[in-house]
Order: sequence, then C-alpha cells, then structure tokens
Amino acid sequence: MLLERITGLERLLVGRWSDDAVSAWAVDGALVWPFLCHALNTVALEHLLLGKRTQIGTGRGRLALHAYRLFGERALVRRSSSGAAKLAGAWEDGDIVVFSSVSAVDPERGLHGLADPLRLALRERGRSSRLLFVDADGARPLALPGARGVRSELAAIRRDAPRRRLAWPLPGAVELAGALGPLLAVPVGSILAWMTRLLDNFVAYRGVLAGRFAAHRPAAIVLTDHGDAFAAAVCAVARAAGVPVYCLQHGALRRADPEHPDHPFPDAHHDVLPQTHLLWRRERLGRNGIAFGPPRLQLALGDEAADAAVAAPPTGGGRPVVVAAPQVVGDLAPIMALIRGLGPVHCIWRPHPFLSAAGRAQVEAAAHAAGTSFAVDHGPLAFSLLVADMLVTGYSAAALEAATLGVPTVFMSPYARWLYDGQIDPELVRHANGPETAPELAATAAPSERLAAFRTDYGGLPGRAADAILAARSGA
Repeated sequence: MLLERITGLERLLVGRWSDDAVSAWAVDGALVWPFLCHALNTVALEHLLLGKRTQIGTGRGRLALHAYRLFGERALVRRSSSGAAKLAGAWEDGDIVVFSSVSAVDPERGLHGLADPLRLALRERGRSSRLLFVDADGARPLALPGARGVRSELAAIRRDAPRRRLAWPLPGAVELAGALGPLLAVPVGSILAWMTRLLDNFVAYRGVLAGRFAAHRPAAIVLTDHGDAFAAAVCAVARAAGVPVYCLQHGALRRADPEHPDHPFPDAHHDVLPQTHLLWRRERLGRNGIAFGPPRLQLALGDEAADAAVAAPPTGGGRPVVVAAPQVVGDLAPIMALIRGLGPVHCIWRPHPFLSAAGRAQVEAAAHAAGTSFAVDHGPLAFSLLVADMLVTGYSAAALEAATLGVPTVFMSPYARWLYDGQIDPELVRHANGPETAPELAATAAPSERLAAFRTDYGGLPGRAADAILAARSGA
C-alpha cells in the first residue's frame, strides 16, 4: 500500500509536465513548476515514509571546527539575538560561492560536507571558494521577516490551512491539491497552504538575494541540494545575472529530480533549476551532467586513513556486514531477523546521522539483541564499506556508495525496488522477503583492490569538475 501511494505520487507530479498550464506556472516572473514539483515530492515522501519530519541536531560548533581544520575558515554560522540565522559573511565579486546544507555535515557521525572534495580541488588549482551554510530545518541563512521554512512540520501547515488560500493565480493548482490530498491523507487546504508557503519563501529569498548579487556578483554558485525555496531563488537570481549554478547530487535520484535520466524537464528551460549537476557517477550523464563520484567516498578514500582502514579490518567473528540503520528505529525488526539468518557474521551497525541520542541507543540495543558479533560505528562510512561483504539497509543512499566499491546491498524496504531501479547494477542488489534472501551475496574483491579501483576510476573526477567550473568562468 505504501509503495502504491509513493508511485502514485510520482506519477501525479511528473505527469503534470504534460499539462501546459501547470508547466507554465509563473510567480514573480519565474517559471516555478520544476521547483514545486521537486519540493512537493520531497516533503510528501518524507511524510509518507517517516510520518513527520525528523529533527536534525547538527551542532554548529563541530561544523565550524571541521571547516577550520580543512579550510582555515572560522565563524561560518552565527545567530542573531532574535534567533534568526544569518550569513556569517558576504561574498565578494568573483567568488565561487558554495551553499552547503548543514544536514550534510557532521564529522562526529561520519559525515562531511558534500562540497569538500570540490573545494579542495579548487584550492589545489589556486582558487578559493566561499562556504555559506544553509540550515536544513528551515532556518535559512537570510533574515527574512515573515518567511517560514519550507520544511516546517506538517502540523504548522495544517494550522495555517483554515486561514490561507493559494495566493498565486496558478491554473489547475486546486485540482492538483485535490488529487494529492487522498494520496497523503492530508486536507486539500493544507496542500494549498503548503504550496503558498513554498512560493512566499521563494519570492522573499529572491528579493533579498537580488540585492546581494547586485552589490557583489559571484563567479559561480555551487549548491549541495536543490528543489526548495532557497535553492530555487538562488538559481533564479544567478541565472538572471548570468552566473552559472552547479549542484552536487545529494543521494538517490528520483524521477522528479532534474538529474534523473528519465526526468521530464525541458533542458535548461526553467530558471529555478541548476544548469549543471555533479553526479555520483564516473561517466558523464547528458549534456548537463559532470561525472564526480560520491563526495563522501572522494573525501575519505583519498588519503592514508583509508589505507590504514584496509590494513586493519574488523576483528569480530564471521563475515563483516554493514547495517545502515533507518531514521525510524521501529523499522529495525526485519533487519534483525535477516541478520539472524545470515550465519556467522560481524555486524558493523551504522546509526542514521539524523537519529537522536535516544535513537542511537535503540540501535545499539538492537545490535545486542541480534545476537551476533557487532560494533556500532560512527566513523566514515567509506571505511566500513571498504571491508564489508555486504550492506543491509531499508533504502539508504549508502547503497549507491556501496555499489561504487563493488559491495552488494540487501534492501529491506519495497520502496528501494522503485527508488534504485536503473541506478545500481542488478548483480549487486537483492530485495529481501525474509532471512533466506541474503546469504548468496558477497563482495568479490578484496578491500585493498576496492580502494585501488576507486582511486583509479574516481580519484581524478573532482579535479576535472573544478577544471570545468573554472573553464566556464573564464569563457574557455
């Protein structure tokens, strides 16, 4: 039933591209349907899969420390006395500006900035970049009175619904909301309030950013996420100013994402999307894609720490299996049942980075209860995958990183069958219906061979992406 609702959601939103009236929706002079399609799909999926938006406790002190160690940067994020997030600094003319999602960076839990490999490659070429964090929980880094985050909890949107109607003349919007409502089990008024909030924020962000661009014109913009009001406003303002916008792939691609090979968006037609995408692949995808590779692997596997991880594999009994725990820890029971059926294994449990301390404690309790040799690992995921025989997960994007290293994945959620179709070699995938599904799977290459192959196939890609950005900037 859940999978039917998810696929129905995608068909409904992607299908609207054949509706000329919807694809021509204009707000403040911008064609906004690509942004609305992506934003509605993303937040609706979170609602269907998780029930509510999880709270992300990122810890700005750790983020600032990480950036200082890597790039010598200080005071990247600060808050005013009112609690509104602001930019810690402005960019100058000619800067390459990177807007990074805070949720993508938490070195204490094994995550790093998705843009770090690109920024390091730029620095190697004598070109610095300016990093500005964007809060993932809706507190964007611009002080905008009255503008609320697009990812606010659904409860707040429901409170708005009785008082708000769609304020923009968008033909077919009410009909779209009427079709979305039953799929999400959300009142039509809430959908319209939701869309109004997205568009209100887009207009507010665009107005403030236009002033910033007028004062100082950057050379290029790099986003670590797109499809929300802030990123759409950045794209609209940058394109109007003739500034190229690049976006790093954030995880698994859905068909409502403009990076997906089967997306319905006309090429470079809409001004609320990045022109070019840096993809988790080793080959170019279309004329608007640049091969880049998974950023977390690029960052972790390029130095001696990766060699040390290969030289000191886990010491537990049995074949090593990485378990990527889900955001909702109540989903652990099927994973535990599968693990018990694998025979002698050593489980490397990876709590989801968005889990609270209480959630991580539940994961550790489940690891004990599974009755196998285990470790709970918060270090770089890449090191765990290097030495693993397989990955077990619900539908985590860690499967893309595992596939890059030739490590097979057992998916526990039917959602994964739809999500990863065409994105992972079928030989590296099994969809579990019970404990008997997984034992035949095992990685074939030794960890040292995986590391060497990754460095050969992917190691130079961030440098090539940096060269492409610099060449575009210079008009070459």
